[in-house]
Amino acid sequence: MGQSDRRDRERDAQRGTPPSRLAVRKALSAAREHFEGPLAQSFVRRLRALDFADQAMLFGAGLLVSQLPFLILLSALAS
Repeated sequence: MGQSDRRDRERDAQRGTPPSRLAVRKALSAAREHFEGPLAQSFVRRLRALDFADQAMLFGAGLLVSQLPFLILLSALAS
């Protein structure tokens, strides 16, 4: 089955015809099935559950707000 799909895609590519929506859906579902369940995907899923990006952004903003006045004060005292 995989060989015939591959031959069809190669034949369509040689003709210059765009793939049908069904072929695109098949390819997408095959890719999802192939990459479903690896370690990286579970890691990203856990980070999303923890709102990691939001927490990292808040930490960075808090660090900038607290350290910027301190750096200004240090540069004023140094001169």
